[in-house]
Amino acid sequence: MSFLLDIDEFVSAYRDYQMEQRIYDIGVDLECALSDDFNVYGLYPFGLDELSFLRYYMQEQGADDGVYEYYCSSFNNLCPSQLRTRLSNGMQFLLSTDLLIEAGREITMTSSFENDDIHFLAIRHLYPNRLLSIHDKIEIQHASRPLKQHYRVGSHYSRNLIELYSDIGIEHVNIPNPVDIGVRYWLKMGYAVSDHIWNDVRNSFIEMVESGAFEEIEQKKLLSLLKTRGKRVLNALARSESTLADRFFEEYQSFKKLGKGPVIQDGYWADLTCQSQQKKFSRFFKDRNMGAPRFCNDKNRRSFAKKRPLLAA
Repeated sequence: MSFLLDIDEFVSAYRDYQMEQRIYDIGVDLECALSDDFNVYGLYPFGLDELSFLRYYMQEQGADDGVYEYYCSSFNNLCPSQLRTRLSNGMQFLLSTDLLIEAGREITMTSSFENDDIHFLAIRHLYPNRLLSIHDKIEIQHASRPLKQHYRVGSHYSRNLIELYSDIGIEHVNIPNPVDIGVRYWLKMGYAVSDHIWNDVRNSFIEMVESGAFEEIEQKKLLSLLKTRGKRVLNALARSESTLADRFFEEYQSFKKLGKGPVIQDGYWADLTCQSQQKKFSRFFKDRNMGAPRFCNDKNRRSFAKKRPLLAA
């Protein structure tokens, strides 16, 4: 079954519950002390911590214990309020976060925030039993003159996700359809194309360079790089601040807008257990004056359901 957990609503209900417990503790007449806003007293046992309260909350909302157990196993017993706080780390606001939980299968995580200065929306699909997360979309729109504290919100969110994934055991991350600035941004961060499609991708980039509007010297340099280097040549170009790299990605964007040029069939990938990959992530965030993500390499950090092949149905 599917269950939608609105973390904002849940945390509010838990705070009401805690308030009623405190009122009970000091011996005040509940009927006199509680306003109409308090409506959870009596539904749940006394003295529950947040994670235990979540079980009763889900039951009261019509979910069975399987949903609760899947949440706990998927997020390594992380409380919903802790999950929301961790996703918002480094930001000047708390992200509203919803979890659409399909027990035993997929968890769709939607994080959002909006005020006069910024609109933020990110959707991620987690497949805990496959140790996989697929990124759906991220939208960030600023006012014409955004506040300084809202700069690099996307980078903060990406860093927080990587660290969360590592802690809960997600090993593989896929960005299936990078668009606009994401075409270069994700490569700069350290995501890469798959090994099994690299030769096709390289050939399509070679065709783009040969037919693109490059100066002769630019064309020779790019062709040499693409023909002699491995798939990480795209990452090196993405990180480069050279005019050549800028022209390369500008041309790639132009081809994409025309429906031509390289098509990266299965998008970009990252293996969070790979130390080389971890170093690339760490360098990216350190360059932005952020702390490097903390990676948990202990294979026994949690009990997963039996591993299945990465691309299993």
